[in-house]
Amino acid sequence: MATRKAKKDGDNGNGNGKGKTDELLTLIYAVIDSEEKLNAKKGWKGAHVVFSGLNQVIRSEFKADPREVIDGYVAEGKLESKLAKKGIRVFRPGEAPKPRESVNRAAGVLAGLRK
Repeated sequence: MATRKAKKDGDNGNGNGKGKTDELLTLIYAVIDSEEKLNAKKGWKGAHVVFSGLNQVIRSEFKADPREVIDGYVAEGKLESKLAKKGIRVFRPGEAPKPRESVNRAAGVLAGLRK
């Protein structure tokens, strides 16, 4: 029978030493899931970091800057984010809405002008 090592501060027991990080990411995913359930009839995905209270929880419970935390997870590929009114919306990887066709056309026009 395998024995588990005693948990150190900031360790979640999986040996990677990222207990706080894993706990925070789990919280973010839980907020995203609950927001999607609340807004299922509207068809909205993800969670708005301001209106869901996510910013406040990250600041008060984890003593971290929400922008740095979310940007870090986006850089690692654990979250996706999109600009929204009065903040950003965060999504699980692969669930963020794709850019509209008009945005793609505008990018093509700009690319053509720069040649």
